Amino acid sequence: MNCRLSTRAALAAALALAGGCGGKGPYPVEGVVLLDGQPLEGAAVTFEPEGPGQPAVGTTDADGRFRLSTQAGTGAMRNTYRVLITKVTGPAPPIPPWVGRGAGRPPSPEETTTWQKQAAEAKEQQRQWVPADYTRTDKTPLRVAVPVNEKLRWELSSTGRAGGEGKSGD
Repeated sequence: MNCRLSTRAALAAALALAGGCGGKGPYPVEGVVLLDGQPLEGAAVTFEPEGPGQPAVGTTDADGRFRLSTQAGTGAMRNTYRVLITKVTGPAPPIPPWVGRGAGRPPSPEETTTWQKQAAEAKEQQRQWVPADYTRTDKTPLRVAVPVNEKLRWELSSTGRAGGEGKSGD
């Protein structure tokens, strides 16, 4: 009987440690993002923790819906987060020529200049669909405390901040 009790105690302690010192997680987090009243497809939704912790990320589908994931699984850990929403289209920046060649062979000045020019040209052709305030951790007006009780809903405006930011419900 004592053996059974100690086994149960050990199992309870192991489960508590695996769950983050007794905390449950990750918690499910999902919602929808609209831009100018339309679903925003292909946007990255990033929850950056305001304190210690790990970020959680998701991508919106054709209906603007997202579901977060983190290294711990589907959802986000208990925390308060700043929310970033970004959608960039256009050519991807070129890979620097020195990536993958190994140490000891730095790029030539010509390679560096060519790469910088190509990267600048790609950046000029890219488009950020979301107003800048939502793309920067220090500017975003969006904050969420996890766990959440409802689906999140953000209605953004391409001309700036819109009403309904951070609204819950679908």
